Amino acid sequence: MLSRVAAVKATRTHNRRRVTGSTGRRREGRESEPQRPNMSRPVFASALLLLVVMMCGGSGAAHAVEINLGDAQLPNEVAILVPEKTLVDSKGGKGQITTRESFAAPSLVRAGGVMTVLAEGWIRYTGSHKTSSGLGSADIVAGYISAAETWPSIVAEVTSKEWRAHTVLGDGNGDDLLGVLRNPTSVGMDNKAFLLVGNCTMKYDATKKIWQKVGWDIRMLVGEATQSISSGRGEWIEWAAPISLMSLIPEKLKSALKEFVGGGGSGIVTYDGTIVFPLTARNQNGDPVSLLIYSKDKGNSWVVPKGISPVDCFDSRIIEWDYGTLLMVTDCLDGRKVFESNDMGESWTEAFGVLSWLSTDAPPDPYGRRYLLGSIITAIIEGNNLILYTQKGRYPPGERGLPNAF
Repeated sequence: MLSRVAAVKATRTHNRRRVTGSTGRRREGRESEPQRPNMSRPVFASALLLLVVMMCGGSGAAHAVEINLGDAQLPNEVAILVPEKTLVDSKGGKGQITTRESFAAPSLVRAGGVMTVLAEGWIRYTGSHKTSSGLGSADIVAGYISAAETWPSIVAEVTSKEWRAHTVLGDGNGDDLLGVLRNPTSVGMDNKAFLLVGNCTMKYDATKKIWQKVGWDIRMLVGEATQSISSGRGEWIEWAAPISLMSLIPEKLKSALKEFVGGGGSGIVTYDGTIVFPLTARNQNGDPVSLLIYSKDKGNSWVVPKGISPVDCFDSRIIEWDYGTLLMVTDCLDGRKVFESNDMGESWTEAFGVLSWLSTDAPPDPYGRRYLLGSIITAIIEGNNLILYTQKGRYPPGERGLPNAF
């Protein structure tokens, strides 16, 4: 796999703000087992794009950014979370410092003066009930960066021997029990970070000799940037205990859908201050659909509207197009589609002709690789309103890219 970054000039200039990035991915394999993801460079392409814009003076998904390029060049990428190398401190720093076999589903959020890179941290299962090589658990890992630092100082910080990532959320694991936390999706507002996480619990059935899902939840964590960055390394964001959101999902949706999880990447903050997260779920046949969840009171209460996308549409990115009008850009099995809602997700209609360049799948390159839409952000560069986006490439069947990290 590989990725590329592109920019297009926005044709409308009065509302090019609040655009989300996403790296949610459709997982393959047996549904009864948590599978370790294939790690490759595009997994962190969206986080890199958002980080570049944040470094230029904005906060990525939540605000438009004005940049004067001059003779500036985009910085080289730097490895922040590296499989089997980056040291991860335990929750509260009270346990062992360990590494992760891989990192996946990155999300980047800015709260106060702290930028936080979030990702799934995958741990290989080594117990007595190993049924496949990809079996494992996953927690949520965070790396903290000062938003006030220059790019060279960030590189020096995250590549130093003292730099640590930190465990934000993890379920207790055992020989016959595994917790798999999925698709961290984040939004920043003022000095708070909102984190949406899917939570799957797996238990080994000794009679059938298989792993089975015994629980599924979707949780919200709220973190506050309270610690001074100048006070030294550590957990710069204090995370409150997670809260289950399953009870907020309408019964009609819960009876029709299952396995609710964040859409991945970043959510948005609309013009009127509404926090919006993309969601993904599956119908009873296992087909993915997209929807959303929002809060109009700064995260004190949440609403899950009843509107959903057609089946087999996933990896949604939410955009506020006009004031009060949301667009949902999704990758579907029959091509990329854009849906429009004027009632905060209560209903969606396909928006033909809107963002037509987003509704068209990119043709394969000379090597036969096809691209899916990755992250989307907006920026004002030298007076021009631009939409910046990444595209994630898929190699032809039988080929795989080399493992890599952001």
